[in-house]
Amino acid sequence: MESKTGSLLAKISGIMSIVLAGIVLLVGIIVLIVGLASAPVEGTTQQPLWIGIIIMLASIIVLIVGLFFLKASGMMKIPEKTKGGAILSLVLGILTAGNVIGILGIIGGAIGLSDSKKQAQTK
Repeated sequence: MESKTGSLLAKISGIMSIVLAGIVLLVGIIVLIVGLASAPVEGTTQQPLWIGIIIMLASIIVLIVGLFFLKASGMMKIPEKTKGGAILSLVLGILTAGNVIGILGIIGGAIGLSDSKKQAQTK
């Protein structure tokens, strides 16, 4: 039995993660440009450069998490892979817990697991 609700929640989490990654990447690029454009003051380091690079790396990690949420969503639509997609969504939700994306991922994974147990009982 496929999990339509769990899949939908995981898909929403993935889309929100990808949008957030784009926004964070844009902020990182702006910080990097400002860091490159500002003249270095004597005796200081190029802090905005490092901050911009770290922000851009964080956005890449958030993008990867979003893509995995979309993968979990697709797996939950296939009856044989519902349990695997639900577990993936749960793990990603726990890793990103503390925000709406993680909470939706956890809820979607839990619904997907319950639907996969229903599938196992009907066989």
